[in-house]
Order: sequence, then C-alpha cells, then structure tokens
Amino acid sequence: MGTVLGHWRTLRDAFVRFPAVRSAHQCHGSEVHSVTGRPNRREWTITDGVDGLLTDQVGVLLTVTVADCIPIYLIDPTRAICALLHAGWRGTSAGILGRGVSLMGQVGCRVSDIIMYLGAGICGSCYEVGSDVMKALGLQTIGGGPWEVDLRAELSTQARATGLENIFTSQKCSFEDDEVFFSHRRGGVSEGRMIAFMGFPLSRPLPNR
Repeated sequence: MGTVLGHWRTLRDAFVRFPAVRSAHQCHGSEVHSVTGRPNRREWTITDGVDGLLTDQVGVLLTVTVADCIPIYLIDPTRAICALLHAGWRGTSAGILGRGVSLMGQVGCRVSDIIMYLGAGICGSCYEVGSDVMKALGLQTIGGGPWEVDLRAELSTQARATGLENIFTSQKCSFEDDEVFFSHRRGGVSEGRMIAFMGFPLSRPLPNR
C-alpha cells in the first residue's frame, strides 16, 4: 500500500497545475460522477462506486485505473469540458459511453464538438470471452466458443450511435505488450494497474499553503 500511495504522490507532484485530483474507485458499472467547484487548494478525492468522472473546472485532474479495460477520453475543447470513463465489458454493455456523452450534453456540450479517444487496452484477438459476455454485448455466438471481442470496436459503434463523429482509437494492446502495459488477464489479481488521466490545467500553479 505504501508503494501505491507513493506512486500517487509522485503523480500529483508532477502535475503542479492540477491542485485537485479526482479518482474513480470503479465497480465495472455505468455511473459517471460530475466534479464541480474550482479547486483552491491541493487535494485528492476518491469517489467510490463510479466508473467515470466529468468536470467543467480547470485545475481538476480526472483519473481512472485500467489493466485491460478501455479508458475513454471525451473532450469538448470549445467549452473546456471533459470526461474520463473506464469501460470493461460490463460498462460497455451497461452503456457508460452513452451516459458520459449525455452528461456532457447536460452541461452544454454539442455532440458535434465532442472528441473521443479510446486508449490502450486489450485487443480483440487477445480478448476471449464466454457466451455470457457475448449475450450482454448483444453479439452472436457462432460455434462452440470461446469468442473474441474487440471492446474498442464495440465502443466505436456505440459512439457513432450517439452522434459522435470525431472518434480516435489506440492500436496498443495491454495483453501483448508486457514491457509497457499491465494486464489483468495476463498477470492476474497481483498485476499492477495503469492510470488514465485528463483535465484542463490552471494557467499557473496555486501558491503553496
């Protein structure tokens, strides 16, 4: 635990123009939490039971942890609003992407202005699943299984259904590249985690207090 907290402190110290760090303690669901209030001091807050965070405040660094699941970055650069989502197969099937896009719309974003980037995660050829996952995602099961699922392809399809047009996708596979990425499927529960992060920085750091 001490090592983990040390890594988080290192992250916070590296982002001097982000006094506030907001982390999602995800549960593989579809809840997205809105972060309001401009930070006036250094703080780190963990929100339990959510898989996504949204903010319209500068100086707030949004973070989620991933290790095969897909980090979804949503940004409206015109209005300086962004959302960061964690999507495994459960979150994908539960519609976390649509939830994130809807919340951005509620705070004034137009779908045509939102840019989506799907970050590094397990690729389709490495992600073998059973019939329960296929059913949850609405996919056909042909043959005896297991079946391969490309979560980024599924999320891209969902994105287009919401009206998103600016869609970009990483081709990096967390399972294949063991020198760069952690992978829960490759290493199990003892495997480490990556941190996905995004936000709009303050124009200058806050003074030390």
